[in-house]
Amino acid sequence: MHAATHTETLVPYAVNAPRDAPVRAANRANEHYEALLIDHLDFIERTIGHLARRYALKPWDADDLGGLVKLRLVADDYAVLRKFEGRAKLTTFLTTVIQNLFRDFRIQRWGKWRPSAAAKRAGELGIQLETLLYRDGFTHREAFEILRDRFEVEASDDELETIATGLRARSSRRFENDSLLTRLEAPDRTDQILIDDQRSETRDRAERALREVLAGLDPEDRLILKLRFADSLTIRAIAESLDLPQRRMYTRVQRILTAVRSGIEGRGVSCDEVMDLVDRQA
Repeated sequence: MHAATHTETLVPYAVNAPRDAPVRAANRANEHYEALLIDHLDFIERTIGHLARRYALKPWDADDLGGLVKLRLVADDYAVLRKFEGRAKLTTFLTTVIQNLFRDFRIQRWGKWRPSAAAKRAGELGIQLETLLYRDGFTHREAFEILRDRFEVEASDDELETIATGLRARSSRRFENDSLLTRLEAPDRTDQILIDDQRSETRDRAERALREVLAGLDPEDRLILKLRFADSLTIRAIAESLDLPQRRMYTRVQRILTAVRSGIEGRGVSCDEVMDLVDRQA
């Protein structure tokens, strides 16, 4: 009897539930995760700052890392935060996430770094010194100071110089200049005309789609995109210039980008085609 009664009370509710109930439930969930992110934003920034100091990131690299972490945390309706199951403290979970994002950021920016045999023979100190000198591009004096400040190394300059002398200089990534590229064999003239026509048609479609999507945005949202991507302002600078809360600016930028992506793809244009258009106009 109890089971039947329970079923009877559920069925009318399910039938009469508002059609937008799933949407409202999703919105409430997003608001919960947004509040969770804002409550822990100070911790997130301290963790990013700790990584930046420990690995002696340049200021612009630290800023890029911070932007990446915050955008990843709000991407896809806070997909990362939704994976938190409460088995550990949220701060522990966030620390792991940020460290993993930093590892991916470092590999993407500088490539996967492997210490040389000479550095391994010199031990942990040799590996740290080689990384600072030949991956991060610091001078000997800068590297020595970082080792003492960040890693509490007590070795003298002479001792560090001896280790550095035993490390073979490693070549950095090279980017070919325009003069070399122009010496590459050009495609056949007929093929080039077809390629140019296809590119022109793709550019026109991408430009039209981007213009339509941007025109449909709220004027303030368009301004935020301009300040972030055309003027290269940081999230903090944008929030200050518009007198808006910085903590909510990260989630707002992500929502704008999600809307732009959806609008562009809905018009049959890929985001890669739009990015190619933007790069050509830059």
